[in-house]
Amino acid sequence: MGTFERIRQLSPYLFGTFAVLLIAYFVYSSGGEDIVRSRNNPQSAVIAVVNGQEILRTEFEEKVRVAVENERLRQQQQGKEAEVNDKQVRNQVWNNIIEETLIAQFANNAGIQVTDEEIRDVLIDNPPPDLRRAFSDSTGKFMRSIYLDIVTNPENYPKYMFQDPSQVPQEEIRKMVQQWRDQLFSIEENLRRSLMVQRLINLVGSAESVISPDFAREKYIAENSNAEVEYAFYLKKIISDAEVKVSDDEIKKYYDSHKTLYKQNPARTIKYVSFPIQPSIDDTNRAGKRVDRIANELNKSTDLVVRDSLFDYVLDQFGGETHDYTLAKDIAPQIMSILMSLQDRQVVGPIKMHDGVRFVRIDGRRQGENEVVKASHVLINFNNNKDSALAVAKDILKRAKSGEDFAALARENSQDKGSGARGGDLGYFERGRMVKPFEDAAFGANAGDIVGPVESQFGFHIIKVEDKKSDEIAYSEIVISPRISNVTRNILKRDAFSFFKQVQEGSVSFDTLAARQGLRVNSPAMIEEDRSILGSRYLTAKVFKSELGDVIEPLEMDYYGFVVPQVSEIRNEGIKPFDDVKDEIRRKLVDKKKLDMLKPMAENLYGKLSGAQTLAGALEMDPKVDYKTTSDLKNNGVVPGIGTDFAFSAEAFNAPLSKVIGPVRGESGYYIMIVKSRNIPSDQDVANALPGYIEQLKNSSKQSAFYNWFSAAKKEADIVDNRSQFYIEY
Repeated sequence: MGTFERIRQLSPYLFGTFAVLLIAYFVYSSGGEDIVRSRNNPQSAVIAVVNGQEILRTEFEEKVRVAVENERLRQQQQGKEAEVNDKQVRNQVWNNIIEETLIAQFANNAGIQVTDEEIRDVLIDNPPPDLRRAFSDSTGKFMRSIYLDIVTNPENYPKYMFQDPSQVPQEEIRKMVQQWRDQLFSIEENLRRSLMVQRLINLVGSAESVISPDFAREKYIAENSNAEVEYAFYLKKIISDAEVKVSDDEIKKYYDSHKTLYKQNPARTIKYVSFPIQPSIDDTNRAGKRVDRIANELNKSTDLVVRDSLFDYVLDQFGGETHDYTLAKDIAPQIMSILMSLQDRQVVGPIKMHDGVRFVRIDGRRQGENEVVKASHVLINFNNNKDSALAVAKDILKRAKSGEDFAALARENSQDKGSGARGGDLGYFERGRMVKPFEDAAFGANAGDIVGPVESQFGFHIIKVEDKKSDEIAYSEIVISPRISNVTRNILKRDAFSFFKQVQEGSVSFDTLAARQGLRVNSPAMIEEDRSILGSRYLTAKVFKSELGDVIEPLEMDYYGFVVPQVSEIRNEGIKPFDDVKDEIRRKLVDKKKLDMLKPMAENLYGKLSGAQTLAGALEMDPKVDYKTTSDLKNNGVVPGIGTDFAFSAEAFNAPLSKVIGPVRGESGYYIMIVKSRNIPSDQDVANALPGYIEQLKNSSKQSAFYNWFSAAKKEADIVDNRSQFYIEY
């Protein structure tokens, strides 16, 4: 049995839960020489300073290392190919480590402490829900004895992973136990932070958590009321922009009287030229010569046996690749279409494809091994009534077999929401991927069969077997595509540095040199210091440490090549310039004028409908009007068929019943309505619910107060970011 199989039997949630618990504390650094700028004094190098407290680069990189290992493990447990986005994880943990440090500082200043004894008590007596689920069996029962054994005696961990730990190399055992100890330590740190944050929330939110009973009562009633409304309306979108005139003077007048709405944080922007890293003509010609050499070798004979031998020779000479027996479904469709037309050991090429020129040989075919099934299903959960669920499943089976579209049945009825949205499609799967009853039914049926109901621990399944394959193909290929030679790369790098030097020395302006060399000058949007420029936080850091007009040495960047940036504009804190917000203000004034233009139309229609019992006749009175009804309007500003418009819902819950009301001016248009009925919670219902609801509001207020406070405190904190001293990519 594999290393993780037994622990999977204990709980499918175990490692996924650990990943969720730990990911906030893990960071990754690839350690590659290509991204590290400086490695001087690695033990004492400071990567950040938070309110005077230093964070060492070694601490940061250790969190990185553990983060990647756990993220890869999480992906493996989900059956995914482990691909970790190092840059993304590194940024995430950077944010986390800064926030952790700030929280610890704030807690210390407030006299808040979380002792080791408290952490141990929580782990042993009251483990968090996620951790309890990780050690629960398929019925949801918490396996406390196993949990305590593993948590208090990490060295016992391997006995739950292997049938016979004595048969496992001691080095593997040692590594596994150490990984488990690392996970436990991280879980403890997560608990410590959670308790610390909760106490800070209570402290910061204490003033905000005083909830007026009258306020709570009104809010509860609003949230639990609904109304039946019919409404005729004109939306501003029926008036085209061309019908509305807004002058520059009007826009400037609005700007001058509303400048406080357009505050500007310190911001900068650049202009840049790029030298894309792509094959040169010489590189392309070299690739063409390689294709010709291979073709010439293969064309020395038309005999299949001889060509087979010649292919072995060029396969080795030109770095070709041999693929062992691979399921047909896992071979790229373009390659598969070529292979299907070949005899065994037949060689074809050159074949031009999107990624280069190919020479291909089929090495063999086989059937009967590693069968895979493509299936779709409809899942009906038991929902505490197995008999009822079975009846529903049988009805769906009958409908499916009578010819109803299976995908439509799955979308409408399946309680597996993931596959249900795809028409029940589960894709191809091999044995061991599905629960046993489902697997037995799917592999036991023929392609095209619909079987069921099949009972599993998840409910009843109706299964449609779409396809069954056991075809496997072995093949070899040589792919020749233009490779960027070191010569080409060095030329591009030299050209970028030449551009940089000429501008830096002042011999020519940035724009003039770009025009002279036929390079396009690009300029991204103005950006603040907490955002990345061209996807690079390193570039942002360099730009904000530079002066206006400074040219920055070339950077090699994904998707861009070698980039030479120049700081083209610097803005200090203040008010955004008029030109920056001109279009935004124009849009606002256009919308206002559209509403003004709708007003007489709405008033005219209201005059015709006043005293009516229904608004349905509005459609005949004016082709521009729209009409809808809703039986479940909530007092939350959301209007069915329109969107958010608080003026509408506010009026609907205050207007008299069965009377034509209007015209009501909202954000989206003008409305005329009749409120048919309203359902309001009774005084007794409100009285019963109010105590619990007040507690809910208190907790929500505490949370909101804390996060608002923390966001403001983080902005005011003195944070020194030294990442640009160590990394080019982060």
